[in-house]
Amino acid sequence: MKFIHTSDIHYGASPDANRPWGKERARALTETFRQIIETCRREKVDLLIISGGLFDGHPTDESVRELNTLFASVPGTKIYVIAGEDDGVFTTSPVVTFRWAENVTYNTDTKFTSTYYEGLQTEVIGASDDKPGFDPMRLADANPEHPGASILVFSASEIAEESIPNFFTYVALGGSHKPYVKRGGRLVNSGSPEPLGADDTGKHGYYLGEIDCERKKMTALKFVTLPTVRYITLSVNVTPVSTREDVLNNLRREMSGMGGTNIYRIRLNGLTNPEVSLDIDELKYEFRIGRIDDFTKPDYDYVKLFREHPADMVGFFVKEMNREDITELDKKAMNYGINALLKTADERN
Repeated sequence: MKFIHTSDIHYGASPDANRPWGKERARALTETFRQIIETCRREKVDLLIISGGLFDGHPTDESVRELNTLFASVPGTKIYVIAGEDDGVFTTSPVVTFRWAENVTYNTDTKFTSTYYEGLQTEVIGASDDKPGFDPMRLADANPEHPGASILVFSASEIAEESIPNFFTYVALGGSHKPYVKRGGRLVNSGSPEPLGADDTGKHGYYLGEIDCERKKMTALKFVTLPTVRYITLSVNVTPVSTREDVLNNLRREMSGMGGTNIYRIRLNGLTNPEVSLDIDELKYEFRIGRIDDFTKPDYDYVKLFREHPADMVGFFVKEMNREDITELDKKAMNYGINALLKTADERN
């Protein structure tokens, strides 16, 4: 039995909506899911498992119809879906009353229930979530009742591995945007097929696997990467001899090598020359930069500062704060204080 496991699709989401590339990212989420459906057709996939996060909040009638059309386009693939805590498919959602295509099982029950695919010799036991957090005690009701392979499906961003039963052929988790594999490929969190924000660094895609249902054994599992755009964090270590041009040129070289379509988060670390500006905002006109975090600290020569300001507020501040028992928090306060005093001194002059 060949299957695809994916989750956290967030169909209809608009990552970085306030950025110039926002519309492109929204289209990418939709296109990536269409590629997964196309793979089901091309690879003759028997079962598509979506372990939560199909929708991005409360789904619209239009998005439900669009997805149903996609699902119906692969009638040879059984499609099993549960809802995660962010799906918003409960109470007044059109999902609850919608008549899905014959090959679709959308399980909105928050108790573990069984769906048996006799032609596949596979039993899927799953439950949806309508609130944050997952109570492991719920798993006591998840017990296979049919012959053949057994697959457990639920959504939980954090759960202790030891609380998950070990007798299932495969455990399909969702709720975490980053994928991971445990128990030799029998316990898998698929992650999101597309990165959904700056924190979703690393690779994204879905899992394609095969199960020998008679022997109740996994025979193959591989991670298939899809997105062409990645969120990448670049950390730059700055020293007091670093110039603004040094930092700009190093970043240009790195980002050009990684690709101009990626979205970058830049972190500046280290000590800087207080007289050198490290304003690198101009890079936003050349690359997709979602955020710049400046964690640098000025490398002040306190002896020189006191010598240059013996009788003003800067000198008094240095004398008071620059002591042997100074803490790291005091050092930060001292740097901020000196920086502010020097700026106001410049403004007064």
